[in-house]
Amino acid sequence: MKKKILLISLLSGFVFLATLTMVFLLFSEPSSTNQNNNSSSSSNSSVTSILKENSAFGKIMNVDGSECDEITPNPKLTVLPMNKEDVGAFIPLGLMVEAHVTPIDHAYFFPKDFKSKDRYQYKVYAAADATLLNIQRRNKSVSDSPDKFTDDYRLIFQISCTYGYYYDLVTKLDDTLLAKLPTLDEMSSTNVSIEVKAGDLIGYVGTQTLDFATYDSNLTLSGFLSPETYIREPWKIHTADPILSFSEELQVEIQKLNLRNTFPYGGKIDYDQKGKLVGNYFKTGTKGYEGTNKERYWEGHLSFAYDHIDPKFLIISIGDYSGKSKQFSVKENLPDFAEIDINNGIVKYELTNKEYIRKNGLPLTPSTPYPDITLQKNQEVLGTVLVQVIDDNSIKFEVFPNKKKTEVSAFTSNASIYVR
Repeated sequence: MKKKILLISLLSGFVFLATLTMVFLLFSEPSSTNQNNNSSSSSNSSVTSILKENSAFGKIMNVDGSECDEITPNPKLTVLPMNKEDVGAFIPLGLMVEAHVTPIDHAYFFPKDFKSKDRYQYKVYAAADATLLNIQRRNKSVSDSPDKFTDDYRLIFQISCTYGYYYDLVTKLDDTLLAKLPTLDEMSSTNVSIEVKAGDLIGYVGTQTLDFATYDSNLTLSGFLSPETYIREPWKIHTADPILSFSEELQVEIQKLNLRNTFPYGGKIDYDQKGKLVGNYFKTGTKGYEGTNKERYWEGHLSFAYDHIDPKFLIISIGDYSGKSKQFSVKENLPDFAEIDINNGIVKYELTNKEYIRKNGLPLTPSTPYPDITLQKNQEVLGTVLVQVIDDNSIKFEVFPNKKKTEVSAFTSNASIYVR
């Protein structure tokens, strides 16, 4: 196999300090070098690159990997996906919303003017030198409202044989890139091999968030106790921290926009603990994460996890709550899922509405990175769930909509078994 050795830049490692105040005091704003006012400089450190003909990154992304460089360590991303002045907020990993029942494996760049009706308002750039491996066009959203209009693109970029990033919800492709692609029909996916440079214009986004994530085939998250159940989305268990993937300068810029002020600042998605309630579960007979209904694969999903912005708060995320996916806070925010095991027997949780507020009581404006966002402790009970840990990786579960815990005493024949 042909080999070549080359030198490329390596940005020094960076670990966030305990508080944002200390971070901002330690680092100044990065200087701008690209026209998009969006890039960072790099150090003179070197890495080793060996040309290979196959790609572990392509394998975990379920696409054909092209010829690739085996680069160690992973290069840092040097360009923000959007101009920083166009970003209203950064949303970290771990959000649970609607059909995303288990914690989401990607972050979001929230456009500043989210209410704009211009679907092509903001530019999207390549975050690093990479090869575009795959592009998918969709006109159907992943939600309980399948008729909701959408027409957007998902793009997978390979940086090395084991590492890369992806964008989703790009609303329009740049004409230069579009000219290099085959015709993309609605609901189509095609493998390509197109080189891009950091800062190249990829396309546009508007009226919705830009999805972003980095994946590393050399990284396997330990909080997925049954990784084989995620075969539908094999990249999930290889999700890297989206903030630490950037250069030091850009990490600081992203944290200024981040809604989360708790370590890990990039968020968390893997919560499984052997013998404990906390984590993800799937209804028996539904093929795990894959599901049996392709149109609503998430309806057998269930998650006992923590809020992606303020992880002090418990979130119960249910794939089938009266026929729809739904997320809830827990009244009194107790008991902690990580403290529940087989010895607790049947446990009751009262469900309340999940609503964000500011700790200081001031109004909360969407897409604004306030440092004091948290969840409202609502007292209105919307329903009750009964759950019992059966063994290390299975539970018995039943939901009682519109019932308080005083109105529920035991499981009924509607109870189901869920497994990791």
